[in-house]
Amino acid sequence: MASRPCSIGRSTSFARWTPICRTTPGISIRLVTRLRPRDCTSGYRCWRREALASVPLARLTSDGYSFLVEMLYAATAARLRFAEVPITFVERRLGESKLTRAVLFESAITPWRLIASRNTPRQAVR
Repeated sequence: MASRPCSIGRSTSFARWTPICRTTPGISIRLVTRLRPRDCTSGYRCWRREALASVPLARLTSDGYSFLVEMLYAATAARLRFAEVPITFVERRLGESKLTRAVLFESAITPWRLIASRNTPRQAVR
């Protein structure tokens, strides 16, 4: 998976608040769920067919950004291995963010919903 916080990965941003908005959710997700990857919200992921087949996709209930966290959580429960590869994420020049209050709310409660479920993940093997 592509990762901004790992080794030489980074974000190019001119807004002062952007690093805080990207870092804080990642830290809180990792603290609550005990997931190991440093960038749990990265949408740049490459999955092997066998890995996807081992994740119970029909049981995932999240939409939007929180789907990324739930998918990672389910993959960890399935004892899949992960590798983080550094990327440089460049801010968009055109268009608008899809981040709404509803998406933020779902993203805030998803880690807590996941740990409340019976499917507690075992730590992924690196």
